[in-house]
Amino acid sequence: MLAPAIVVVPIGMIFARYSHVFFRDLPWEIYYGVPALITFLLPPLWLRMPRRETARYVPLALLMAPVIHIVFSLFVGWHDYMPFPLYIPSLAEILRGARP
Repeated sequence: MLAPAIVVVPIGMIFARYSHVFFRDLPWEIYYGVPALITFLLPPLWLRMPRRETARYVPLALLMAPVIHIVFSLFVGWHDYMPFPLYIPSLAEILRGARP
């Protein structure tokens, strides 16, 4: 169970982050779409989920996208990871702003 999570989360996020940073001319469908497809397809195929379980998994994966964006914005400072309408400051930015 840990292997698909190791592939999907860090590798998908690193791909999305650095393909956006280094290859700005790539269409957004590639640097957001490839990690999304990996997220939606790899775990159900790898874990051989039945259709009913996959039908519950995919909406939950969609709902987790904003949570992942918030976590990476807060803890890593990756604000451009997802096209998110709100700016989420990192903890470093918050702490710098709190100092007198």
